[in-house]
Amino acid sequence: MDSVFGSFLTSRSIPGKFAVERYPGLKYIPTFLAPWKAEVLKQRQMDIELYMQLLNDIREKTTRGVCPPCFARHGLEEQANLGMTDLELAYAMSTPFGAGIETASQPNPFAVVEPLQWQVLTA
Repeated sequence: MDSVFGSFLTSRSIPGKFAVERYPGLKYIPTFLAPWKAEVLKQRQMDIELYMQLLNDIREKTTRGVCPPCFARHGLEEQANLGMTDLELAYAMSTPFGAGIETASQPNPFAVVEPLQWQVLTA
């Protein structure tokens, strides 16, 4: 995955990064006075477009009969029973994807520690 995308996800997941997280009253400031709101709203729109495109791709493949069994296909098949809108389902189906990307984009300290430990134990 692109390191820019991984960096973006990681930068958004830092607790307290935005002042509004520390001071919830800031969310009531009008957008023209709060530049962070424009950034967040722009990213939200980009997320919606991406997640809806991914969901619609699965829907189209399912309709054609070429989609293998997967989490997203099951979600689409059960959408009526779940009572979810397309947008809600798109976000729910993409959450594991986002979690995996964020986790995989982080440096793994065990990649260094484990070989060193193995070397010490076998010496």
